[in-house]
Amino acid sequence: MKHLLIKLLLLISLSGCQSKPVTNRSESNVLAGLSFPIPKSDQITQPVIEDSDETECYQGVTIDQQFSFIAERSFTEEEPNGKTYSVEAGDYLVTFKDFTPNSIRRKGKSPFNFKVLYPGEYYTNVIGISHLLGAKSTQIYVVATGTGAVCCTNYWISDVSTGTPRSIFRSEDFGAFRDPMEVFDADNDGIYELVQFDSAFRYFMGDCGSCSPQPRAVFKYDKRTGVYVPAKNLQQDFVAKSFRTEEEWLKETATKLKLEQDPNLELDFRMRLLEQVASTFYLGDERRAWNTFDRYWPGSDKRKVRAEIRRRLSRSKFYRALRLQGN
Repeated sequence: MKHLLIKLLLLISLSGCQSKPVTNRSESNVLAGLSFPIPKSDQITQPVIEDSDETECYQGVTIDQQFSFIAERSFTEEEPNGKTYSVEAGDYLVTFKDFTPNSIRRKGKSPFNFKVLYPGEYYTNVIGISHLLGAKSTQIYVVATGTGAVCCTNYWISDVSTGTPRSIFRSEDFGAFRDPMEVFDADNDGIYELVQFDSAFRYFMGDCGSCSPQPRAVFKYDKRTGVYVPAKNLQQDFVAKSFRTEEEWLKETATKLKLEQDPNLELDFRMRLLEQVASTFYLGDERRAWNTFDRYWPGSDKRKVRAEIRRRLSRSKFYRALRLQGN
């Protein structure tokens, strides 16, 4: 099944803009820049942009769109057989065993060893060189997908600017993420922020994967500690715009549902409200998230849904780490 899934994904090729407003990432042209086979959700609900009849392109930029990859391997091309291989990345050799990142080596230097949670269980690789910390900086980013057909997209980013590799980001420290990492420069200082899509809410209360929230987890580089950490109240500009638009839609639709019963509209409303609430939590604004939920949630199952939201948040590595960050 996993083999078939990746084959299908390799055949996907989307280009250009949509002829309708962007309603979710997987329908947008983001895959036009997806340089590697990666399990993606069948449909990812994201904030809706409803501004006009104009054609809308998804504006998120993946790390491999900003900084091109230099090598890739996948389970569709070869079966894992326990072999070790290396990829040249500038002056370094990045070594893998099967599809598991192993080490970064430079002649005459001690190797830097990757820390991985699931050795032997990954099934694609991408290797690239980036300049996330400024034009004069250099990082090696490594991607390995796994461990299941629907999860995960794991990134290891190592800074090699000083000639000695050091880890500055590892997805697995913060949870199980899906889809390509996106990057943006929030304050135009030349240092990029990172975005991953958290699967902590997947199959929420029995919902399908595409029906469940998949909030953006944003990371900012901490110059004091020298690593990327969860960031509060940071959004890409186009996400902030659609976030405000979604708030208006929820307000208007809640009023409409009070005046007339519409089961289909109520189902859509519940899905989009959950997405908005989860996204607000991931911005670090707990009070606003609960206020939004309490104000708009329809039906008599509010207490049950609230308890499940709390349970999912308590299991989210990203959210637990976010709460430890200062303002």
